[in-house]
Amino acid sequence: MNSADKLIAELKRVLPASFSLRGDPRYAAAANIWPKNSRRPLAFVHCSTAEHVRVALSASLDAGLPVSVRGGGHDWEGRALCDGVVIDLTPMRRVALKHGGSAVEVGGGCRGTELFAVTDLIGMAATTASSGVVGLSGLTLGGGYGPLNAAFGLACDGLLEAEIVLANGTIVRTNAYNQPDLLWALRGGGGNFGVVTSMKLALHSVSSVFSGLILYPFSQARSVLDNLADFIAEAPEQLDVQVVMASGPEGAPVVAIAPTWSGAPNQGDAKIDRLRRLGEPLIENMQHSSYGASRNLFDSYAVNGRRTFMATRWVSHIQGETAAVIAERIACRPSQDCSIVTHDLRGAATRVDPAATAFGFRQRHVMLEIIAQSDEDLGGVSRGELWVRETANALNPFSFPGGYANLLALDERDRALYSFGPNALRLVATKLQYDPHDVFKSAIPLPFVSR
Repeated sequence: MNSADKLIAELKRVLPASFSLRGDPRYAAAANIWPKNSRRPLAFVHCSTAEHVRVALSASLDAGLPVSVRGGGHDWEGRALCDGVVIDLTPMRRVALKHGGSAVEVGGGCRGTELFAVTDLIGMAATTASSGVVGLSGLTLGGGYGPLNAAFGLACDGLLEAEIVLANGTIVRTNAYNQPDLLWALRGGGGNFGVVTSMKLALHSVSSVFSGLILYPFSQARSVLDNLADFIAEAPEQLDVQVVMASGPEGAPVVAIAPTWSGAPNQGDAKIDRLRRLGEPLIENMQHSSYGASRNLFDSYAVNGRRTFMATRWVSHIQGETAAVIAERIACRPSQDCSIVTHDLRGAATRVDPAATAFGFRQRHVMLEIIAQSDEDLGGVSRGELWVRETANALNPFSFPGGYANLLALDERDRALYSFGPNALRLVATKLQYDPHDVFKSAIPLPFVSR
């Protein structure tokens, strides 16, 4: 009996209604992740409990097959899928308030969308991504940039507790009092240590936000970016400003300023007023809403099944030469599906001790996403991929070493060393303690761990 037959026989015995093979509609649905991917898993195991995960993991390892974990499926490298067995957590989307509403427990497959349906009703919010369709586990375990970072810290800073299935099949609940070294590693070290089946996250009072878009013509990009950098240096921590340099309604590039004010509702309009005067805007669309409703703004850009290539850089600010390079690279993009998106790290997120979490780069900075997408199924290096690489290289002289580990490519272990900095050795030691045989090799890259 070969490995595949052995696995299928075991799954039929222990989880007969919870797995799918090629040709099953459940298989097709689970394989439909954000980036188009050439990997074809042998099977998906659709897990509803930590015990299901334990059984699926045991059966896969006994059959000698590789495993990966599918949460939200929003990783550009497609790490959710492998050529072996995918532990599918999408059935695990339960959301439950804890501690009188000061925290929330979410299942391992939960996205921002499911969380908002609960937290918006009580005027609370966790630190999440800019888009509601992004999975909370992958975001949080890798660090977690988003519009509440300056006010409340990174998503990983709000991780209070996690239930995790380890490589040896043990189900552990880690927190500040039980195996705190594991919790430390989960706060930025990614899914390298086990399958996280639930997380307890801190909630913050956010009764509403004032958010939206202010569009500027691309011809004003240099001056808008320069003026914005001056503004952000003095901006209150309740105000996040994201920049999206992408195609506008007519296909031509625009500079989209996306503010989110999470402070007192009656102050929002005044706090963002200077953003209206960075240049001569084309369009403004700002409104008051719940925090969750405001995250729908970018959901339309997260269409599943497109060929995607990304790179990331950390820069201190976007002004002067850095702004010039970004504008020049957008001007020469090969298609309308190439864009650059910013995430500002400042305020509360920079006051966390770098040694307190695996995510150790706490210096004030801007994280850049350099993105190319296509509907074409191309072989080799596409024009968009080449543009991404050339743009990243052009930004190297202005960039810090390393980069956001959640966006590093599979072969970027050398950069991961700089990403984790002084925390790298402790992180690898924790990996060796909990997953010495690198069962969870489909996770974000770690330094010194050869895959």
